[in-house]
Amino acid sequence: DARRAVAALRDPDAVVAAPVEPEAFAVSLADLIGAHRALGGAAALTATGSPRRLSAAQAAALRRALQEALSNARKHAPGQPVQADLAWQDDRVTLRITNPLTGSPTAGTGAALARSGGGHGLEGMRERFAALPLGGTATAGAEGDRFAVTAEARLA
Repeated sequence: DARRAVAALRDPDAVVAAPVEPEAFAVSLADLIGAHRALGGAAALTATGSPRRLSAAQAAALRRALQEALSNARKHAPGQPVQADLAWQDDRVTLRITNPLTGSPTAGTGAALARSGGGHGLEGMRERFAALPLGGTATAGAEGDRFAVTAEARLA
């Protein structure tokens, strides 16, 4: 990812990626859910609506949103179940990831993991969606007793 980002900064016109078909996109999200489970987490992914082809940038932004939300859940709510919902509509696709709010880890590996990172993941996610050619948004925060990340990409 870092190499692609540097290449895009050096010559944005040189980075042309093929569209991502719905089946390949679904597999990539399932792989992230599987990796979360392999690390000891509980997670489920549901999809509604009619999947559509995405641009490479849209698919990457949505994958990164799921990846960031799962990482944050492992850091701040270890062992809590994560629910990811992908909703396809005519003009947009929305990915919403939630997990229960818990007290901050205070000891051991959980505390060390919670302190890791630079705190820029959610900020980067917002920037990534805002920069999509057709537009998009990303939000994150507490909603009642759950933490929610909602990422939306507009479709043509």
